[in-house]
Amino acid sequence: MTDIFPDPEVVPQPVALPEEGANVFWSASLEAEERGDYDAALERVGAYQAAGGDGFLARLRTAWLYSLKGEFVKAEAFCRAAEEWIPDRAR
Repeated sequence: MTDIFPDPEVVPQPVALPEEGANVFWSASLEAEERGDYDAALERVGAYQAAGGDGFLARLRTAWLYSLKGEFVKAEAFCRAAEEWIPDRAR
C-alpha cells in the first residue's frame, strides 16, 4: 500500500523530521488527545506515519480518534484499513 491513509483529509503536509524520529509525532498525538483536540491528534498521527511510523498502529489510532469524535463510519473504515497492516506475527 503506497498511501499514508485512505482518507485524504488526514494526510499531513510534508514535515521536517525531528531528530527524535516518528515517535515525537506519536507523543504529540497523545498530548493533543489529552487536551481533547482530536483534529490535531489526527494530524500528528498522519505525520507519525509519514515520518516512518508503523502503518498498523497509525491506522488503529486514527480509528480510535475518529470514534472519540463520533465519526463512526470513518472509525470503522480505519479499523478495516488497519487489518491490511496487521503484522505477520499477529496473524
